[in-house]
Amino acid sequence: MSDQNPNPTPNPYNQPPQAPNGYAPNGYAQPQAQPQQPMYGQQPQGSYPPGYAQPNPYGQPNPYGQQNPYGQPGYGQPQFTPRHSLPGGAIFAAIVWVIFGALYLLSALMQLANGRPQPLSLMIALALGVVFMMGSITTFTGKARSLLGPAIVAIIFGSLTLIAMLFVGSLFRGFGGGGAAGLVMLIGVVVGGLQLTSGIIGCITNRKYKEYNQTKHGGF
Repeated sequence: MSDQNPNPTPNPYNQPPQAPNGYAPNGYAQPQAQPQQPMYGQQPQGSYPPGYAQPNPYGQPNPYGQQNPYGQPGYGQPQFTPRHSLPGGAIFAAIVWVIFGALYLLSALMQLANGRPQPLSLMIALALGVVFMMGSITTFTGKARSLLGPAIVAIIFGSLTLIAMLFVGSLFRGFGGGGAAGLVMLIGVVVGGLQLTSGIIGCITNRKYKEYNQTKHGGF
């Protein structure tokens, strides 16, 4: 009587026979569970307590190669450029603002000295003087968070001054005062034009100034 294979279906992969409960019987090696790799962006379980920096498991360096200008851990800002000197546009705007701030404060003091100050004119002069003086001082020291505040004020009041002076000059010319009209228009162009120009330059150079502020003071 010839020996017959009790298992008519041979094991094509040379795998150990499986027990009914899913494990290999005694004498065979038990299959080892493969560790699961964490998905991208997920933290391995039970590795580090909260509050501690997690290592980068993927070995990716800082994509921007820059230090974070805001003082927070993580990646640097992609459009941040370190600037160690005050931009020229900010210097020009600050010089114009300190001149007009002093002039507005001086006009307010002259109204108080006359003894009959106009409340509205006095408040406007004091407000503009304080805004321009504080804007220029903080710009020179690099402590201003942004140049947009005094720049917008300079654009508004520079435009109003220019329009008002040109209108008054045209009235003088209509009444036959050609010399006075020309002087008024010239004053309007100089005063209003300088304020308007300083405001526009302040808005344009605001981004460079913020980069200078972040480089010097580490941001806010």
